[in-house]
Amino acid sequence: MTGRQSQAAVLLLGALASAACGAPHSGPRSPASPTPSATASPAPFVAIQVDTMAWGEANIHPTLQWFRKRLVNDTAARGIYVSMLRYPAGVINPSHTHPHPHGFYVLQGQLVTSRGTFGPGTFVWFPAGEVIHHGAGPAEDMVALFISGAPFKIDYVNR
Repeated sequence: MTGRQSQAAVLLLGALASAACGAPHSGPRSPASPTPSATASPAPFVAIQVDTMAWGEANIHPTLQWFRKRLVNDTAARGIYVSMLRYPAGVINPSHTHPHPHGFYVLQGQLVTSRGTFGPGTFVWFPAGEVIHHGAGPAEDMVALFISGAPFKIDYVNR
């Protein structure tokens, strides 16, 4: 991963986490947008040296294995799920849906999806409820920053 990709990932993560955690909104609000409560306490600050974390098994699919580094642990309180994912070369998570939108910022390798193949520096966002598949291309492991609504849920589709 290049320095520029690292910087972009950090900025993207910060912006998404701020939005999900109720940070002040700098743009104009529509009349339907709720105003943050003056009594709501902000989520605690988080700073993580990701390179020092060990990869853990995701244990989501019964027969396939990929790995993650969970970056935000109190996902239900924050309303956002953030992790680094590593799919081994050639591993594809089969057709599934999520009840919430989610995205990948590709850091290494090729993200193979039902919508195409995307390389490092690409941010890919899927709408809630879409039947999708995604994983790593055959040449190398794929590593991405993964951002999702919380709590995280996945439903596999039998085709």
